Amino acid sequence: MFFREAGFEVTTTPYGLRVDEADITLGASHRANRAIIDRFVANHLRARLVQSVGEGLGEDGRDFRTVGAAGGATVLRGTATVAVITATSATVAAGEPMQGNYLARTGSWNELRRRLVALERTEEALLDFFSSTATPGSRTAAGVLVAGRLTPPSELPDADALEAFIDELVSRSLQDELLASVVARFNGSGLRLHAARGASGVVLHRARRPQAVIRATHARLHGGSRVEGNFLSDSAPWAELREKMLARERPSATAPRDSPMEPLVLMDFPPGLHADLQGLHSMRARMFV
Repeated sequence: MFFREAGFEVTTTPYGLRVDEADITLGASHRANRAIIDRFVANHLRARLVQSVGEGLGEDGRDFRTVGAAGGATVLRGTATVAVITATSATVAAGEPMQGNYLARTGSWNELRRRLVALERTEEALLDFFSSTATPGSRTAAGVLVAGRLTPPSELPDADALEAFIDELVSRSLQDELLASVVARFNGSGLRLHAARGASGVVLHRARRPQAVIRATHARLHGGSRVEGNFLSDSAPWAELREKMLARERPSATAPRDSPMEPLVLMDFPPGLHADLQGLHSMRARMFV
């Protein structure tokens, strides 16, 4: 039984159960009972839940502060919420809820601690990525500040989705910086390329035919391979990218001619284009010399 597991004396009443001098009436389903227990604990046993969370986190919780909240308990680092705990579940940042009895030792404490540590590592990885760029980030009491945007822990992705998160962040806030980095650092001599801002990154194109797209965390050759790196910094494998693009230029007896149906990079909209389409994002070109 949920409350006995947490050390409470439970008695039966005509209306249901009495726990710590308060009455609770359970429902007919497991899901309904979880919601009923969460409300009961938030209303009557909130201080005990806060205490239980502090004990459950142990030494790993020394950088955090647990406070009572409307739904139960909130784990804070600075002023940022990193986890929300109810009697029956715990949620770290934007992760999936972990079921358990968080009034007792049977809560998923090991997994909760693991996710809190993983969250810190994700923040550190995000800051490390921007530390070698012209726009380094910083950690604040409310979250991580990068690219002029404050990202609270509740909006951080899992570690395996961090690269996509960075690419999207740079695409929205640092497009000009990425274009400037490509123009300044990529040796495009002899390749007859232009660089232009695209919807998802910097497009390297020749005669409006895309040859590669460079995003913050990687470059992908058109129809070819991917090159990993931080393309906002000197540390990116610029020479490797150039070598791969040069390799595509070498004549091949079996290589087909460019098809006129290949996608083109639009530099200006053609006359008479429908007004709705004119609102699409156009791209500014830069020429490599």
